[in-house]
Parts: sequence; C-alpha cells; structure tokens
Amino acid sequence: MTTAQIPVVRYRIVGVYQSVQPGDAAGVSGQYLMGRDIVGVPMRRYIEDASLDLSAPNTCVLDFTGVKDISASVAEELGPMLLTTFSARSYPDAERYLVYANLSRDARLGLDDEFRRTGQAALAIIASDGTERVRQPQPGAPPWIDLLGPPMPRPLQDIVIQCYRHGRITSGDVADGTSLGAASKKLTDLYERYPGMLHRVKVYGESGARSWQYVYYPVVPTDTTMLARTPYQQIEPIGA
Repeated sequence: MTTAQIPVVRYRIVGVYQSVQPGDAAGVSGQYLMGRDIVGVPMRRYIEDASLDLSAPNTCVLDFTGVKDISASVAEELGPMLLTTFSARSYPDAERYLVYANLSRDARLGLDDEFRRTGQAALAIIASDGTERVRQPQPGAPPWIDLLGPPMPRPLQDIVIQCYRHGRITSGDVADGTSLGAASKKLTDLYERYPGMLHRVKVYGESGARSWQYVYYPVVPTDTTMLARTPYQQIEPIGA
C-alpha cells in the first residue's frame, strides 16, 4: 500500500501547576493553562514562528498530556487563532497541519467551544496509553480519533473516518454506486471546507501526465504507538 508519511513535530504543552486542597470546589491539583498574555499569546507565537522553520508539508501535534483545564482565552489562542495561521500558510504541496493530542475532558471542552464559536473544525487524537477517555469516538471511527468544532456533515465525516481506518482514500473508495465525478467532488469539498483533516497527493499512473488521481492520506500516523514515541519539545508558560 502506498503511503504518504508526513514529518511530525510534537510539542508538549505545559501548564502552571496548581495545588488544590481536598474538598476544594475549585478543581483538582494539576496543570492549568490560563492567561492570554502570559500563556496563550506567547505559546501561539512560538509555535507559529517554529513552523516557518520546518520544511513543508508537516504536521504539528500539540500534546496536552497532564493539562487539566484551559481558559477560554488560551483556548482561543491555541485553537482557532493558531489553526487560522496554519491554514493561511498552507498551499499545494506545502501544507502545514495542526493536530491536538491527549486532551483531558475539560481541556477538550474548552477547545471545542472555541472551534464551535468560530465554525472551524480540528482533529484531535489519543496518542499515548493511559490518557483519560473524553468521550466515545464517532460511530465506526478508530478509537483514537476525535473531531473538534461544529458537527461535520455525516457523508464528509464518514470519509475522514474511512481514510484514518484504512490509511488512504480515493474517489473510487467513496463512489459506492455513484459516479467517480460525484465522489471526486465530495472529496474536494471535504478538503477545501475542512483544511487540516486530510493530506492530498497527486499520483500519476503508468501512462504519465495524462493519467493521474488525487489520493488522500491521514495527516498523522495511524499507529498511535509510533506517534507516542515521537520526540517532543516542551513549551512552558512565561516564568514557569
């Protein structure tokens, strides 16, 4: 099977540790991401600047392992605002993808709310063992896929699920009784409306330039143990 292995850069997002006394209704001890100016903006700008130094295409994975919760302002900075930057810097054959990993229930809720508010969609995954399971995955999806933001139309969501289950997808896989033209249009619609979900590659046949098709691939390895072993760089709040 042909694959399109995209280089992955993994950032471990570190919050400020807060110790909460037993019985305190404020929450539980752990790492928290709060404060736009001291956490959200510096982290977003660091990731944006670092992504420019990487050859494209590439995928940036933000690993939130250990983060208990995230404020709305930081969620906006590391969610819709960062995703907008990545989308704006992407162009054919030089895409930059943004993926969220290992979100706690509260951190996921904070990011999901911001993506729903802006109407954007993002991909989240479970990339390591022992991570809190935040909710059941979409029907038929591999257990590690999660989609953030407003609900995606079911036909397009099914394409994403199928691609990540099988490692690739083409218009022939999507046709299912319809014309290849209609299936190709559906894939193009997904690719353009939801940038960052799939990586598109133009593959030529044996006859050369006259024979080609688009093949779509996952933007992260479908082997989550491989992703969990990817070295990471730690990003901490100012003064941490």
